This record gives sequence, structure tokens and C-alpha cells, in this order.
Amino acid sequence: GSSHYEFYGWSGTPFQTPGEGTGEIISNPQAFEVSGVSDLYPVYKQVHYLTLTSGFTGTSATYFSPVAVPAGERLMQSDIKSKYIPERPGYTFQGWYLGVENAGTDQQNGTGTQVTTEDGTLLTLNTSEIQAVEGTDGYLLLATDVTLYAKWEAKDVDYTIVVWKQRKTDDS
Repeated sequence: GSSHYEFYGWSGTPFQTPGEGTGEIISNPQAFEVSGVSDLYPVYKQVHYLTLTSGFTGTSATYFSPVAVPAGERLMQSDIKSKYIPERPGYTFQGWYLGVENAGTDQQNGTGTQVTTEDGTLLTLNTSEIQAVEGTDGYLLLATDVTLYAKWEAKDVDYTIVVWKQRKTDDS
């Protein structure tokens, strides 16, 4: 996979390699005191992108921007449960999966290895790309960019059809 870096903050210490170093990150640049000339250096961290594909365009499924997860850091289960549960009219979300069937159609659906349940609870998983640890403090750890696919189940819906009768002409 290719390496991606995202801006993380500023430091008063230069970093030799992007994403590495021990300099202190300035957490609030507005409150940083400057006396005389000060050099600030941008700090970048290597990230892996978690792409959450909830449905093909036009299905009215929730869209999520790719999530940048710093390399070696955890995406907590609590974040998945609170931020990444999609909705789609007429369907019930069944969980996030590693595989996809009918890709690029309105019938696109997650398949294969299940990563979460319908409420975002992680299931234990360990592959070369992704590690999922279940439990109260569950988390995802990415080794590369990963795409997860939403699995949907159609809801039973009651419809009422109203038929309006009318004449072709305006005469009574």
C-alpha cells in the first residue's frame, strides 16, 4: 500500500523524518508565546484510511468520508458506534464487512468476513490488513488502507395504494 501523511500540528523542534520524532507538539498555536524569532515546523503523521462504503450512489445510504487513522493508533469501538452506523430508507443495517457483492450497483452489499454487528460492536478479527478486538474497550487497528462494506437487509414495508378515478372530459 502507499503511504499517506496528514498534518498533525506544529513543533518547535524539527523532525528528520515525516511521522517520526520526539519534539513536543504545540496543541494550541493561538496560545503559543513568541519572544523574538521562533521557528515552527509542521508535523505530519502516517495514516491509514478506513473507507466505509454504505451503498452505491443514489441509494440514499449515509455517506462517510474516509477516516484517517494514524498508523499504530486505535480507532475505538465507541467511535464506530457513535459516528459510523449508516442509515438507508427501507433497509436495516446488518454490520460492516470486508467483502462486497454486486459492487457498483444499487444491490451492492457487504459479504464475507464480518467486522461489526449492526450496532457497531466489533467482532474479533486478525488479518494482515486489519485487527479488530472485541469487548467494552474494543478497537480497530489498521496495517494498511481498508474498505468496509455495509450489509443491508430489506425491511417489510406496508404500502397503501390510492386510486383516483376521473373522466377524460370535464363534462358531468
